[in-house]
Amino acid sequence: MARNEESIVADVEHALETLGARSRDVDVSVVDGVVTLTGEAPDGETIRLAVALAERVAGVTGVRDLVAQAGHELRVTELSK
Repeated sequence: MARNEESIVADVEHALETLGARSRDVDVSVVDGVVTLTGEAPDGETIRLAVALAERVAGVTGVRDLVAQAGHELRVTELSK
C-alpha cells in the first residue's frame, strides 16, 4: 500500500530537522512517491545529506535534487532508489 504524499512530506521534513539550521531553506514536495527538494543550502555536504535522508524515508521511490548551494548556480541531479 502506497503512503500518502502528506505523510511522506512530513517524514522527510522531520528527517531534515536533524541537519538543524543548515536545512531550514530546503523545501520538500512529493508526487507519486518522488520527493523533490528545492531551495538553498549552505554547502554541498548539506545537500548530499538531505538527499540521503530523503531516500531513507518509507514510501519514497526517488529523489529529485533541485537545491542550490548558497553562492553557486543551481545544478540539477536526479537520484533514485
